[in-house]
Order: sequence, then structure tokens, then C-alpha cells
Amino acid sequence: MNKKLLKLGAVFLAAVFTLPFITACQKNKPPANVAEDYPWLPANVEKNGYTDTSDLPSWDQKNMNLTIWNANQKGGFTKYKQDDDVVSPELKRLTGVGVDNSTSFDNAGMEVGSKVSAEIMAGTKIHAAFGTFEMATVMDKMDVYDLTPYIDRYCPTIKRRMPESIWNMTAVNKGETGKVYAVPFGLGNVSLSTIDPLADPQKVMPFEFYDDYYGRFFVREDILKEAYPNALMNSDLERIFQENGKFTEDELFDVDIKSVDEFYAFLENIQAAIDRGGDKYALPQGRRVSTILAGDGSDRDNWSLMSSLWGRLMGASGYLNTMFAYWDVPSQKVKMMASQDFFKTYLEKWSQMVAAKRLTSDYGLVTKYSDVQAELNKGYYAVTYENATAANEIALQPDKATNFATSKTVRYRKLHLHIEKDPRFEFFSQRESQPQTFAIFKKDVQEGDIPQILQWLDLQQSE
Repeated sequence: MNKKLLKLGAVFLAAVFTLPFITACQKNKPPANVAEDYPWLPANVEKNGYTDTSDLPSWDQKNMNLTIWNANQKGGFTKYKQDDDVVSPELKRLTGVGVDNSTSFDNAGMEVGSKVSAEIMAGTKIHAAFGTFEMATVMDKMDVYDLTPYIDRYCPTIKRRMPESIWNMTAVNKGETGKVYAVPFGLGNVSLSTIDPLADPQKVMPFEFYDDYYGRFFVREDILKEAYPNALMNSDLERIFQENGKFTEDELFDVDIKSVDEFYAFLENIQAAIDRGGDKYALPQGRRVSTILAGDGSDRDNWSLMSSLWGRLMGASGYLNTMFAYWDVPSQKVKMMASQDFFKTYLEKWSQMVAAKRLTSDYGLVTKYSDVQAELNKGYYAVTYENATAANEIALQPDKATNFATSKTVRYRKLHLHIEKDPRFEFFSQRESQPQTFAIFKKDVQEGDIPQILQWLDLQQSE
């Protein structure tokens, strides 16, 4: 596998966040003999001269597959098998733990509390669950293992890299100080002490690194290519990174959008490409692919559009600049953004677009989130943003060429806005972290299998 160690966990967990994990656990086999001196630990990597995961020895003991519950939000995530998935097979080669989505599931449009009750009543076989704040509810109602005795020995990477404050979260310890019932993972957040060795790790908040300075959104790459023939595709970007290990500014901003007016012009170009595309963009019931949503569900608030997308268009990227409140630099006061004239211009513009049914419509405002998400996962919208992003940036559009009996795969490409920070805003780079946490259920997992599962999880966080 031609992937650096650093990339393995990052690639896999990006899919984990949107894809329900994996199939059934094999019972009646003895536990594997899991040594805690993992080959991917930094000292062993250096000692043995490993450069990528293909250098690591293969697992030669017990194999298992897990049925895992994705407890995030209300679910509705697309389940599919990527043809080019090189991460899952490599994880199984190294740890014996396999991934397969055939028996795994998510909340299927339900609140997590209701889903917990439904699964208890059904007696569903579940080996593990993961989520963010939802895990406190899951662990309060369902019997999970106390993993405290295992963490130091079988999760050395996670233990070393997670800030101390994370271990005190309810989604980790169920409110019991010093305990671990769910293992935190997803290391976008690291503490200041990893950058400044003089900083006390007990007194600093984790950085929030995934708030880019420049905002971003996603666009269907087939429609992007139609509108901008010279635009790079995902395959181009993947090749460039494999060859160079980085991107130039011209490559990142190959479709250069430097203002909100240029963004609206971009949407017009996307709409024109859809109009030219004929049956390529036809959908069932006489519909066609739409340019962009004006919301991601009638049962959701307007955060995705009015805080995430609009904030980035107005040069207010960064946490704590939202439709509710922001720090106004000129007056040095906290103000409500929704009451400001500059915000009202965005509201007026999008209201006009909805009324005219030009570029967007009221569909995302009057339709349930689960229905909107299902359509996103079928490629119904050319441009998506933040919470309203198609699962794993891949969608399956019904194909008119077969009278919609089959689907064709379409990919979404991330585009960065080249819009500079407006001087009226300040960027805040820190906030309380909320990583994913992973709990193992007593009912369907033998205690002897815990080390091997934790080994699999620890590898995903390796450097």
C-alpha cells in the first residue's frame, strides 16, 4: 500500500464519519495474542526504518468483522463499497479486523434516544458504536465495557496524542472521573502543548484545525468540468499529491473565486452547464439536477447556509462568527449578525433566488432533513456546503439512460473560496473539542477480543 503511516488513519476515518461501519463478529474462537509493542509506534518505525504501511508485518492470528452502529446525528448516510478502497483491506491485513457495511447501521432518521430504545427492544446484534455527544445517551442506556484497564496498554497512540481534557468528557467516561467507557478518536484537534513545549497541557484548549482560513464548498466534478474545462478533477489532485506531496496556490485555486459576486457568477455557470447537459442531469419525476440548496431540511435550523456558507462568502471564516453573534472589530463589541445590514443583503438575495426558482428553490426549507440528505447522496444538487454535503463526497445518481433502473457514480470535489478576511471580523482558532468516541458492547463481544479491536482503533491514529 503506497500510503504513508500518517495518511492511513486520516483517510479511513474520513470515511468512518459518514459511513456506517462493518459486519459480524466471529465467536467461539480464542482471543488473539495482542502485544502492546505495536510496529507503528514512533520508536519502532524509526528503529526498523518503516516508510509506509506496506513495510509493517501482516497479522497472522484471529480475524473478526464487526457490526457497528454509527450514532451520529439522525443518520441517513449512504452505504456503499468503494472500488478503490485501499485503507480497509490494509487495516485488516495489519490487525485482523475487517470492515463491511452489510450489517451495520445508523440512526435512520431517528433521534439517538429513540434509536437506543428501538435497538434494545429488537435485540439487535451490535459489537460497537461511535458518535460524538450522542455516545453519552448510548452508554447511559446500554451495557458497554469498562475499557479503563486496557487503554494504556492497547491504545498507546491514542493515549499519547489526546489532550487530557478529552478524557474527562462525558462521552468518554460517562461522568465517572478516571474511567474510560468509550475511546476518543479523530485527531483533528490537538493541544497547544504539541506545538509549544512550554505550554501546560492541563491549561490549554485543543486547537480546531479543520476551520480553514479560506472557506470551502463541494461541487459535482462532472458538472464542474462541463462549466470549467480546465478545472482539476479529484483524480488529478490525487495524482499531484502522490507525486509532489503538496499543492501550489494555482492548483488549489484553479477555479478562483475571490468575492461573493464571483461566487454567484460561478453558480450561474454551473446552472448553464446543467442546462446544456440534457438527459445527463435528468432525474425521476421530471426533475433535473439543481444548482444549490437554500437549506438542508425543514427540521433543521439555517446554520449550514447562514453561518457556514454565508460567513465564508462575507470573509468571516473561523469559529464564532455566526448568524447569531460575532465580535465586531470596529466597535469592539459582540453583535448579533442577523440584525446587521450586511447580513440582510444576503437574506434578500437568497429570498429573491428562492422566489424566482433561479439557482435554488424552497425545497431545502420545506422538506425533512432525511429526505434532503437522501437526495444529496443521489447527486441531486450540483453544489453543496458544510452540513449539507453528500456522504463521503460520492453520490449515486439515477441514470435516465436505463430509465432510472440503475445509478451512476458521481464525485464531489472540494473547492476553496479565495475570499480574504473582512476587517470587521476576528478569527477565533480555539474551541472546546468534541471528538468521536468508540464504545464496545458486552452483549455481543467476548472480553478477550477487546485488545484486538483496540489495536485496530489505535493503528488508525498512528503517525
